[in-house]
Amino acid sequence: LRRGRRLEGSLEPRPRLSREHVERGHPVRLQSPSMATTGPSFVASWALAMGAMMLPSELPLLRLDYATARSRTRTTALLLGYLSVWIALAAPVWLGDRIAGGRLLGMHGRELTAGILATAALYQLTPLKRRCLAICRAPLARILHGWRDGHGGAFRMGVVNGLWCVGCCVGLAASLLAL
Repeated sequence: LRRGRRLEGSLEPRPRLSREHVERGHPVRLQSPSMATTGPSFVASWALAMGAMMLPSELPLLRLDYATARSRTRTTALLLGYLSVWIALAAPVWLGDRIAGGRLLGMHGRELTAGILATAALYQLTPLKRRCLAICRAPLARILHGWRDGHGGAFRMGVVNGLWCVGCCVGLAASLLAL
């Protein structure tokens, strides 16, 4: 009987807390800059996250490159070129967060979140997004038409492929940062 009463009480609506009450209860979370306060720690966490999220979409190109050149170092150079683009994006994001006073990656208002989500949704309908997707979905065409010899060429191919991938995923990345 007591257990039922506890559950019954927990289902009742609770009064909504004011922002001042929340800030007093959690001063560090709401008033500090983003969780990654230093540039190197942010870049490291960004690189790990981007590698984990974006590497699966890069595997077909990496397999084709290895099957064509039979060189692990060349394929590694291609991968490093690709990841360098995503890592290079970490600096503007972190600097933008510093300039915004920690409001870009941390807590920000509903209006900013809605604006970013609306912009990202509209980007999904643009011809640029369609062009980027068409190129990213054809790894064989990138091998046949974008081949560059040597390890430097493989790195350059990775950078070019990374830029097309950024074009595909910029809306999603912005949405994730906004949320």
